[in-house]
Amino acid sequence: MTEIVEIGAGEIDRFLAAVDAARGGSSVSVADLIEWGREAEDMAWFMAVVDGEDAGAGLGIVGWHSPPGVGTCEAYVLPSFRERGIGTALYTELAGWLSQRGCAEFESAVLEHDEASLAWAKRRGLREIGRGSQFETANRTRNEAIRRLNVAESGIVVLRGLLAGAD
Repeated sequence: MTEIVEIGAGEIDRFLAAVDAARGGSSVSVADLIEWGREAEDMAWFMAVVDGEDAGAGLGIVGWHSPPGVGTCEAYVLPSFRERGIGTALYTELAGWLSQRGCAEFESAVLEHDEASLAWAKRRGLREIGRGSQFETANRTRNEAIRRLNVAESGIVVLRGLLAGAD
């Protein structure tokens, strides 16, 4: 059974360990994530736990380089735990968290070469709104941070979707 738990700033290293395992590394530090939280209206970190073992991680951000009503969520599942509904469980928790904060839409980023994650996102109704440098000019600060979280040398695809219950 998958349990989704919110963690505090004191456990961000746990979050980063899961992101690193899921994505093959990142160039984001605990200090970076704490600073992002200070800059945002609200931010939370979540862990997906299966049988006492960290299986994935997610973060939600509101009011950080995004228009009103649009939040940011990122979900990461460790390779050995994929295809078990963990990404869906993280997404459901993040969507609820964002909805409670007044968001009707969300944005997320997927690595350009990660076809499986792109297909997963598109099956859930997310649509591409930008890719690589075409999207970076208008959203440079946020995208640089997200790129660092998702492995600095990889290109990203930015996606947007409606939260459940939003028109």
